[in-house]
Amino acid sequence: MTRVQLLIPVWILIFFYGLLNIVLGDNGTKVYASLEQEKSILDGNIENLLLINQKLVNELNSLQNNDELIVLEAQNLGYGPEGSYGIHLIGRGAKRPEMNAGTLVEVQIEKGLPDWTIKKLAFGISVCCSLFSLIILMIKRFKRPQPRPKTCVLAK
Repeated sequence: MTRVQLLIPVWILIFFYGLLNIVLGDNGTKVYASLEQEKSILDGNIENLLLINQKLVNELNSLQNNDELIVLEAQNLGYGPEGSYGIHLIGRGAKRPEMNAGTLVEVQIEKGLPDWTIKKLAFGISVCCSLFSLIILMIKRFKRPQPRPKTCVLAK
């Protein structure tokens, strides 16, 4: 066997270790995809919070500029001068939709396979590939036509 043929298992080991690290490692594509999904969820939550914030700013501005609206809001909440009464019209509920200021999203950061596990996988794959290449080399060697031994003619 030549030196290059002896180095084939080492190169296979390096190749599979790098490939498995790129796909399944701590900074691999699998972890990156899960982080991208978490980012899209957080972007959606931020968008909802911005809409709620805009509604609250508009309500604050309207309450600051309109005294009658302040009185109506106080009456809807059950506050008001004694002896006053309110008229509830049908179809106009006093309840306002609740504004949820967002929910706590716990980010589950997915971790890749430990480095030692990746090394074991790469080593196992390289051993299998090395044995396979060794078997192929042995088959090629046995299929070569063997030179015929020279025959000697014995004289009588």
